[in-house]
Amino acid sequence: MVELANCLDENGDPRHIESLHVKIDGQIHENEIRRVREPDSLPFPDRDIYYDKYPALKNAGTKPVWVVRGCPYECSYCFNHRLKEMTVGKGKYLRYGSVERTIEEIKFVKEKYGMKWASLMGDTVNADKKWFLRLLESYKKEIDVPFLVNVRVENLDEESVRKMSEAGCDRVVFAIESGDEKLRNGRCRTKPS
Repeated sequence: MVELANCLDENGDPRHIESLHVKIDGQIHENEIRRVREPDSLPFPDRDIYYDKYPALKNAGTKPVWVVRGCPYECSYCFNHRLKEMTVGKGKYLRYGSVERTIEEIKFVKEKYGMKWASLMGDTVNADKKWFLRLLESYKKEIDVPFLVNVRVENLDEESVRKMSEAGCDRVVFAIESGDEKLRNGRCRTKPS
């Protein structure tokens, strides 16, 4: 976005900015997809942009923090499989930041904006059980607010649920895309690729 804004500000030609499709004089230019970056290489999001503009978001008790990017599943109702195809050879599609960096960002948000709950965001935060359990251990020691988390139900077991509870999880978010098992199994490739 910064590259595009600078280009437009300088009356430049955006047809060479990676990851953009640009329509100029009726012709569509499909630029090469940019390399996917690892979460630890990115700065924390600039939340002031929207918290300053929307006080209701700034004052909300629940603050979102993206902890996982991408998803290992290929459900037919989701666009992730297409994003995965688009980024082949451009880096890992499913990306976890280090637990330390993730905790650092949650602390930053808590201290700067305050929070009654943290919303640990990602398509499937518990897809990597070892990473998830390490996150829960660190969260329990270093963050003193309850949280909600996006999970896949079939990835939960007694150990995960117990550690989630011990760390302060008081809500989980998960989807049931259809109550019809035949439809669900026929349309959703539930095995991670």
